[in-house]
Amino acid sequence: MIAALTNHLWQSTAFALAVALLATLYRSNGAQIRFSLWLTASIKFLVPFAMLMSLGSQVGSAPVARKIAAPAISSAVVELSRPFPSTPSTPGARDWAVIAIFGIWACGFAGIALLRLRGWLSIRAALRASAPLNIQCGAEVRSAPGLVEPGVVGLFRPILLLPSDIHERLTPLQLEAVLAHEVCHVQRRDNLTAAIHMIVEALFWFHPFVWWIGARLTAERERACDEAVLQLGNAPHEYAEGILNICKAYVESPLRCVTGVTGSDLRKRIQAILAGRVVRNLNFAKKVTLAVAGIIAVAAPILVGILNAPSIRAQSAAATGPEHIEACVSALGSVTANTVTVKPQVQGQVVTLTFKEGGLVQAGQVLGTIDPRPFQIQLDQAEVQFARDEAKLADAQNTVPKQPAVMAEVEASLKADRASIENAKLQLSYTKLTAPITGIAGLRLGADGPVVIIQQKPIAVVFTLSEDCLPQVLPRRNDVNVPVEAWNRDNTNKLATGRLTAVDNQIDPDTGTFKLKAMFDNTRGELFPNQFVNVRLLLNQ
Repeated sequence: MIAALTNHLWQSTAFALAVALLATLYRSNGAQIRFSLWLTASIKFLVPFAMLMSLGSQVGSAPVARKIAAPAISSAVVELSRPFPSTPSTPGARDWAVIAIFGIWACGFAGIALLRLRGWLSIRAALRASAPLNIQCGAEVRSAPGLVEPGVVGLFRPILLLPSDIHERLTPLQLEAVLAHEVCHVQRRDNLTAAIHMIVEALFWFHPFVWWIGARLTAERERACDEAVLQLGNAPHEYAEGILNICKAYVESPLRCVTGVTGSDLRKRIQAILAGRVVRNLNFAKKVTLAVAGIIAVAAPILVGILNAPSIRAQSAAATGPEHIEACVSALGSVTANTVTVKPQVQGQVVTLTFKEGGLVQAGQVLGTIDPRPFQIQLDQAEVQFARDEAKLADAQNTVPKQPAVMAEVEASLKADRASIENAKLQLSYTKLTAPITGIAGLRLGADGPVVIIQQKPIAVVFTLSEDCLPQVLPRRNDVNVPVEAWNRDNTNKLATGRLTAVDNQIDPDTGTFKLKAMFDNTRGELFPNQFVNVRLLLNQ
């Protein structure tokens, strides 16, 4: 879930940056074009590309699509669109980081919702205290006491709310221009689009681009209405004076979805109104640019879905697949191997090394040799001492009369000599470093350091399951035919299939999980020691 949300935010951020570039390109054209672009960037936060990607994944099974999607391009596009891969979580374990993030988000959402509610209550109170006015302008007009600026209230049935003393503060020409501005808001449905972005701000309050987009929406909508007022023939000077008089007498609307006349940067607006700049129409090149940008915005996620079709289908199968693949029998596992450390048992100079680092060694293979000469000398000395004591025993046996005490002493010396010979032979045998198992030799740990041999065929995977799975697992704990599948981290490729071999005898009280072990033949070396894999325990097979 976190990875999906992060990818969505990444895509929305990139989309907003692209919109900013387009808005800069169209800065000399009408404000309505730029407003539409920024509104698209706002709506993108509510519409994840995953829907279009899912549609593309259905097309991705076609042979033509697979030919078009070159592997190198496919990998690059998918990584760019989804840079944050999903990480499987351990069943039964609570992710406190996710809980903390959700708590912080909920607090921010609640705070913004309360501020919006307070603003709406003040507008609602003004609306209830209002009285109808007989002004024909395409919308119901009401007069309300208070110091709130003129504004349009309502999403689907807009009402133009005017201060009760506005006729005293504005000249007839100024009032006419201000009413034309508000009528433009009604015709453009600016209250509805502002409400949509307010929802975006409440949901994604933590994203700075959301507030930036909101500011640009307000600026461009007011600029668009200003352009419409001037196109109706209203005098720029009278219109600008009317806006300034309203700013002096009234406060700005507390809600963005109650569109008034004083929004955006007032200095820039007044300068633009008095300058009387002529709005340029779109030329052919800019029309084509807009059309191409729109096509890319829709086609790009579909293309990603086509290129990433195997991954999307695999994830869908994991969520809604066959009955034997249930949530409680999927887990994150670690590949573990039988490891032996071969190190010298005697002190001496290493004279030969007969293995290759990272290469395969067989059980009993000589890996290296320590200088055997000192140990051979010790063996020769022990054998010589044994021969001397053996000669003494023969002399004692031929002596008349017999000397039992001397013979007993010599026999004891012979036993000690035999033990010395065996010990010397053992020490001499230690001068040859042999591999006790068949496996892969690791890198040497220093010049005379030990060698680590890892047995990769067969190899084991240790994984954990929630204690809730015990009723399903225990009846088959002694069954040697329970299949276990090892998948890669993205759940897109099955690496190997093995068998369940052991279930631990206790539950971890800290996590509420228990360990299981599965063995894999690993004939092709798909699994590597200490590798993390996704495990599927198929209990119904």
